[in-house]
Amino acid sequence: MTQGSKNGAVSGTASPAPQVKRGWVRVLVLTLLSMGLYSFYWFYVTRRQIFAEQGNTTSSPLLHTLGLLVPILQFVVFYWLAKDADALAAKVGANRQSVPLLVVLWIFFGPVALVLAQVAVNDYWDKQTKGKAADIPLKFVEFVPVILATLFWVMMFALFGLLIVLGVGDQAKLGTAADHVNRAASLSQAATANPAKPSQAKLSEARAEVAKARDALADYRTGTLADREYADALLAETNEIDRLIAVYATVSADGQISPAELIRYQSVERAYERAVSARERVELRRESTN
Repeated sequence: MTQGSKNGAVSGTASPAPQVKRGWVRVLVLTLLSMGLYSFYWFYVTRRQIFAEQGNTTSSPLLHTLGLLVPILQFVVFYWLAKDADALAAKVGANRQSVPLLVVLWIFFGPVALVLAQVAVNDYWDKQTKGKAADIPLKFVEFVPVILATLFWVMMFALFGLLIVLGVGDQAKLGTAADHVNRAASLSQAATANPAKPSQAKLSEARAEVAKARDALADYRTGTLADREYADALLAETNEIDRLIAVYATVSADGQISPAELIRYQSVERAYERAVSARERVELRRESTN
């Protein structure tokens, strides 16, 4: 006995309207609101209905539904459903949809394929029950895909907001690190205005700025590729300033510099100048990308 005849068989009384249809607007709206998740529910219940009408008790609607998750197979299982629905429609003289068209629409415009398939299934129920078929009442389970999709978007927006907050915070850290690097460079230059007699007080202040710059860069976590490149350039310049400070801190009190020490000082200064130039190049690239 088919599902339609089961719902309509009430001995000696008027047959109640069998609740077997779903409005195509309902299917379309729930599919769109759920970002397509509703299509899995729709496929399962429709596949189960069609198997019941065919008297097929061996095939699993759940396994067919899970087939939607498998590339290529998803088109095959939808083709089987469309073909079986078309065979039922042909039996009762209901309006028929083109099976190849439904499959093509399923591939490129899934919600449209569901709407046309639901229209065909509804027409089958109207013919099978002689116009007595009614819509299945909305169930909570039909809103579960919509709820899941909503939670997904809430989580995505929350994550996006968090990344923005972290990005803003990291931008501030980069700015703070750059300020400390600039102050350390100015102090070290002022301290070594007379290389023979560097100011140890200013070198100490420069060393403190270097430590602050490193702390700010150590907290840097995320950002664009240009920002990370800029952070690396700041750290490289910080390291060279630290080397300069260390070199000038060893100048003897009498200001005597040996030839070997002079070569060492000049080497460190050239390395510092290269680090400054590298930072300037990175800053230009970063400004062009931002």
